[in-house]
Amino acid sequence: MLLLRLLGGPSLCDNGSTLRGPATQRHRLALLALLASSRAQPQSRDKLVAWLWPERDGEHARNLLNQGVHALRRAIGEAGIISVQDELQLDPAALACDVVAFEDAIAAGELERAIGLYTGPFLDGFHLPGASEFEHWADGERDRLRRSYARSLETLAEAAEERREWSSAVERWRALVAEERYNARVTLRLMRALERAGDRAGALQQARLHTLLLQQEFESGPDANVVALADQLRTEPANGDEAQARAGAWAAAGVISNLIASSADLVPLLDDPPSASPSPGPPRREVRRRVPPVLRGLPLLGLGILIGLGVLFAWTRARNGETAGEAGLRRVAVLPFENLGEPDQAYFADGITDEIRSKLATISGLQVSARTSSGRYAHGTKPAREIGRELGVDYLLTGTVRWSQEGSRSRVRVSPELVQAASGASRWQQSFDAPLTDIFQVQANIAERVARELGVALAGGQQLHMEERATGDLGAYDLYLRGRYAWHQRPTTSLDQARQLLERALALDPDFALAHAALADVYTVLPLWNDIPPDQTYPRAKAAALAALKLDSTLASPYAVLGDINAMYEWDWVAADRNFRRSLALDPNHANTHNWYNTDYLVPMGRLGEAVAEARRARELDPLSVVINGVYGHTLYRAGRLEEAASHLRGVMALDSSLKSDLGALYLIQGKAAEAVSLLEREADPKVRRSSYRLALLGYGYAKAGRRQEAEALLRELLERQSKGYVSPATIAVLTAGLGDTTETFVWLRRAVEIHDPKLVYQFVNEPLLEPFRRDPRGMAILRAMRLPETR
Repeated sequence: MLLLRLLGGPSLCDNGSTLRGPATQRHRLALLALLASSRAQPQSRDKLVAWLWPERDGEHARNLLNQGVHALRRAIGEAGIISVQDELQLDPAALACDVVAFEDAIAAGELERAIGLYTGPFLDGFHLPGASEFEHWADGERDRLRRSYARSLETLAEAAEERREWSSAVERWRALVAEERYNARVTLRLMRALERAGDRAGALQQARLHTLLLQQEFESGPDANVVALADQLRTEPANGDEAQARAGAWAAAGVISNLIASSADLVPLLDDPPSASPSPGPPRREVRRRVPPVLRGLPLLGLGILIGLGVLFAWTRARNGETAGEAGLRRVAVLPFENLGEPDQAYFADGITDEIRSKLATISGLQVSARTSSGRYAHGTKPAREIGRELGVDYLLTGTVRWSQEGSRSRVRVSPELVQAASGASRWQQSFDAPLTDIFQVQANIAERVARELGVALAGGQQLHMEERATGDLGAYDLYLRGRYAWHQRPTTSLDQARQLLERALALDPDFALAHAALADVYTVLPLWNDIPPDQTYPRAKAAALAALKLDSTLASPYAVLGDINAMYEWDWVAADRNFRRSLALDPNHANTHNWYNTDYLVPMGRLGEAVAEARRARELDPLSVVINGVYGHTLYRAGRLEEAASHLRGVMALDSSLKSDLGALYLIQGKAAEAVSLLEREADPKVRRSSYRLALLGYGYAKAGRRQEAEALLRELLERQSKGYVSPATIAVLTAGLGDTTETFVWLRRAVEIHDPKLVYQFVNEPLLEPFRRDPRGMAILRAMRLPETR
């Protein structure tokens, strides 16, 4: 049977021999790749000629397609390519394909076979010059299949770890590192597997390679978690595998037996204990320790019991997977510090809270709850136990801030308190009183002390990062704190206020990287929250993000901004994936980045299983965020899990009434137009109720509920707004789609394409209500213009 190889360089093989001739010309292999990848889904001739010969006129392109089909049929058999009316389909019985076999193996759970079939990237090194639609499709397939391969490797690696087959785990993690070169999480897993396999030097070498890669590719510093683990491996005794722990336990038991049998051996044994396997490093000076007289006088039986208990303890830890120096992750929530100064200084206390939270988040070994969730708990509003349970944390950091003016000098007093959530007991508290000029050192000291109290050691790179000053201009820093405070309020007016404050901060200190990063955040969300043309915001957001990274390439948020711009405005999906993954490698616990990666990349690419996982991870990190809970519900119903989505959205409705939009859209998908309208009409917040998208969604509901005149009235209101300013064309298209005006809907969607309307991703590509329009040939043309796969 003939075999079409698409993983790695494409080829057509017969019994292991590569075929040559007319059937293996470049465009014909591309045609086979399209037909094989679509499986049983027929492909129209119009689409095939548009993708493969876009530079040719219609008649010439059709002739080339017919010639290609004829040549392929001669190679694989007349019945190999089935023609039905104006569509073509490949007969899988006539031609096997490695991509099909690879995906079938994964579906069957045969992951070993799957990774054996993956011999390289999809169509590696294969290009069709001038055929941009085919190239974009191939890029998407290449990335999708690579992801499947990576997930299979990780599953196999974790299974090997569970079996404690460390050499096998190392092999799988090495292969995954080759695919996920910038992913610090994967590098850490490989380092741990190497250490468990007894190759500590190899683990340290992997850390050096990862650091060198980040320096060369991104001009960024080392990942803090990788540095922390490398420091741990250099300084601590080697961790043993379970088998080594068992051997050590029996060896210790043998020692006890010998001790009891011969007291003459006791003193020499204690004076010169057997040396453990040496860890990498210079040879140590041998120190001969004499046994104190009190120890020499211990009864042998008592000594045996003590050693036996130690062996039992070590064995129990080994069975439970615990290792020396491998403390569990400490989960901390930083609650809002109370402002003890003037009421208008609330922004300062909020900013200090945020800065301490950010410092803690950089420390390996700590998981810090997101601001959105922990910020809901004002000082003393709930018992510690209840807060800890709701946020899923072990410790709470709270405190007070007082900023006072003494003549011409400003002073600040920060009084933090670390509380154990389960008991409410105070673990540590202290007051830091210093001039305002020392505020950066105060923040670093608090973060370091919290880490020390929780038994978490700072790596060298983290220590240096703690000591960095954000800016040397306190006026710029004050404006930055005010700007971030306005940003977090997130009403329409506060976003513009945040922009102005941050721009004033940068006027005072143009080298203030954090202010550039914050300004990039503001410009990125402005067109999503307000009716503002995207060309007035996204180029500025990109410039601010690049400026921030030029000053400090270790910042995670600017990479997330670039990923959002790549996806929502530039439609450069490969760059979007790369930048989102780089951001998550620098800060894997940033809930908003997981959220953007889900909505802006994974859902548009049709990778809904991964999208749900990212949405769930974002919600774990920020369980009380209104936006993240809404997105989680939307992702569930985009994945077809309607009842689960409805249950979730109803359960979190108390967080914010704006979630009614998400539940209303879900009701419309389920055909419950009357329920949707009733829900949307009950919105109390006038800003939410009269937002353009809310009007479009309500108008859609009116139309589906048979209340056409009310729907048309809302359309007129949107058009009047559009005539006086700007309204997203994609938003207007939602309402015209509800009215059933297909022609007008595509007029507005094409306008959205022309201006690269970012809401086109959310309200056309990601919106289940417009699924029929995406299946329309005009809708597929829009997806092609956005460089997205038509079948997702």
